[in-house]
Amino acid sequence: MVESLKKRRIVSTAQELGLSEEQVRTLPHSVDWRTKGFVSEVQDQGACSSSYAFAALGAVEGQVFNKTGKLTTLSAQNIVDCAGIMLGDGCNGGILDNTLDYIMAFKGVNSLVDYPYIGQLQQCAFNQSKAISGIGGYVILSGLNETLLKITIATVGPVAVTMDASSPYFRYYRHGVLVDPECSSNWKDQNHSVLIVGYGTDEYGVEYWIAKNSWGKQWGMKGYVHLARNHDNMCGLSTHPMYPDVIL
Repeated sequence: MVESLKKRRIVSTAQELGLSEEQVRTLPHSVDWRTKGFVSEVQDQGACSSSYAFAALGAVEGQVFNKTGKLTTLSAQNIVDCAGIMLGDGCNGGILDNTLDYIMAFKGVNSLVDYPYIGQLQQCAFNQSKAISGIGGYVILSGLNETLLKITIATVGPVAVTMDASSPYFRYYRHGVLVDPECSSNWKDQNHSVLIVGYGTDEYGVEYWIAKNSWGKQWGMKGYVHLARNHDNMCGLSTHPMYPDVIL
């Protein structure tokens, strides 16, 4: 995967994203990419620790939709089986980078329809002839910068992030803005990935991120959670955000 390192771009400012000061000044107060067709249905990872695959593929799906106007749910099982064999992730957890590196190396990934989700490690059955959405590289946001994360979500689309999801406040979340007093913002404690699909502010003035989880629609608000925003990098959400540069 050495070649992928050349295509991994780390940015720390809006200017590096190619945005003007005017664009940054006029960001919308709220964004929800679900309303624009960028986001596929919530899935359930089951007993397989594959959130990294769902989150990374969600970011790819959004960028494919942005380029084509067509939303295709991509196969997390493809990533679990094939990238898992190569990189040791599989159902034992993994990192977002490995998923995007795999898609880059193999010039695409199969759809959920062509490669259904089983929730356990199987033999790789990737079909190159049915591959969708290769990527030319990806962008990592650095600096633990929630403002940069907001700018990126507003101007680019959904972004995959990692977090600490071990707190019972997160595990048993039902509704409202979650201000988690127990989760860690230390990168060493990050153990889960979600897709940030927007942001907003509630009626009490509490700012939040809209995060898509992969624990099924019965969890949280139909599979989503509002996580406190601008709250000292709560749960480590702004530690390692990324999105792909899709090529079709």
